[in-house]
Amino acid sequence: MNSSHLNFFLGQGDCRVASIAEVAKVRLDEAIKRVAGRYGEKHGCKAYNDFRNILNDKSVDAVVIGTPDHWHAMPAIMAADAKKDVYCEKPLTVTVRAALETLKAARRNNIVFQVGSQQRTEYGGRFRQAVECVRNGRIGEVKKVKIGLRFAHGTQAGWDRLGDVAWPCSGARLQQDSLSRRHAQALPAMAALP
Repeated sequence: MNSSHLNFFLGQGDCRVASIAEVAKVRLDEAIKRVAGRYGEKHGCKAYNDFRNILNDKSVDAVVIGTPDHWHAMPAIMAADAKKDVYCEKPLTVTVRAALETLKAARRNNIVFQVGSQQRTEYGGRFRQAVECVRNGRIGEVKKVKIGLRFAHGTQAGWDRLGDVAWPCSGARLQQDSLSRRHAQALPAMAALP
């Protein structure tokens, strides 16, 4: 399980982390240690290296799918068929066909299904507000955009080897516009799929 998701749920008063599935033992052990730190040594959280064990547990109401991107569809469909509500990390799937099958499973089983858009819905809406400020010209003309990713330990994740990553805004706008046109052209074809 993604550690930020685990930390989030451990901080909620209206839910309890009941089970964790993780194939990497070191990550599973670390997750269980975090659970014990929150709930105490008699936490009752079950640890599995196979997610199917959680799906078979009738006491579990909902699951978080935090696998590598190419693995999202299979556990999401299986969780829906087990009547578990699902929160799935983005992207939902890597193919349109898998996304449609996942949608069918969620509808067939009448479950709650949410695909996460990390940082779009978190942090009190600050990312949305920042986008609005840029789009409305409230910060002036944007000449350059730089991005980076920092992990909790404070070092940049590979960006230090790449140097500055920056795009002139006119190029970013052209790229966004052409991407939007491609999506608009693909919509009728996607709607025709079974």
